Amino acid sequence: MESLAEICEIPIYENILVVDNLRAAYAPSSPHKLVVDGFIIAIILEGNAKIIVDDVEYSLERGDIFGCNPRNILEKSMLSIDLKILGIFVSPEYVAKLLSTITIDWSFLIMASTHEVLHANDEEITHLVAYIELLRKRLAAENTKHKEESIQLLIQSMGLEIFDIKQRQGTPTRETTYSAGENLVQRFLLMLTESSQHGKPYLNVNGYAERLNVTSKYFSFVCKNILGKSASEIIKEDIMRTANVLLHDNSLSIKQISDRLGFANQSHFGTFVRRHSGGKSPQELRNNKNL
Repeated sequence: MESLAEICEIPIYENILVVDNLRAAYAPSSPHKLVVDGFIIAIILEGNAKIIVDDVEYSLERGDIFGCNPRNILEKSMLSIDLKILGIFVSPEYVAKLLSTITIDWSFLIMASTHEVLHANDEEITHLVAYIELLRKRLAAENTKHKEESIQLLIQSMGLEIFDIKQRQGTPTRETTYSAGENLVQRFLLMLTESSQHGKPYLNVNGYAERLNVTSKYFSFVCKNILGKSASEIIKEDIMRTANVLLHDNSLSIKQISDRLGFANQSHFGTFVRRHSGGKSPQELRNNKNL
């Protein structure tokens, strides 16, 4: 299955780009389903759109802010003729770099993972557009001593703007007093990204806790506190998200996918998938995706 970056001609060597056109992804000649290659945060400036991400449809209009994360499946739906969007595409590798060098607000990344839709007012739209357009100029500028730092700070500022929008709308946001916990969750999410992007088998809660040098109880407590979900829930959701992507690839057998995800055998993988897909087997999911 082709990727969004390939269809929209996003160079794979670019770690961060401004996105202002998704028309190529919806052209008649493009595939019905595409894999999102990185983190995307975008705002609707004019018109409206209906998009389907991981089999869920979202209706978007002016001022709506929407996010996708790596391995989401984007399906064709509807874009209005007058649609104008503006956003940023960030590779998983660059996000990992950002998280290791600056304090970027978690709302920015969690929103992409949960597909939460926020709504910006006119003033907030103006602020976000200003950040993105300035980011576009900095990306195109000649290399200077502080270019990379200024790009990172612009992304951080945009994340804080989104955090403020979440607060204004009364959306529950994380507490700011769990710096050690945030550090732990950051490392955990990067481990998940590493598994999904680089073919490393997933671990169970105890396995991740051991690698993070904490107890399983504390690990799950921190995840629940910061992300609103237990560590087990997060791991299972990520495994299913990756499995859905791999099942689109007919060159991989079910057994190969099972091994790649870290299951003891194909039978355990089948039981897991049925439990988290409404009773459908891996083969049934694959058949549905190839319709």
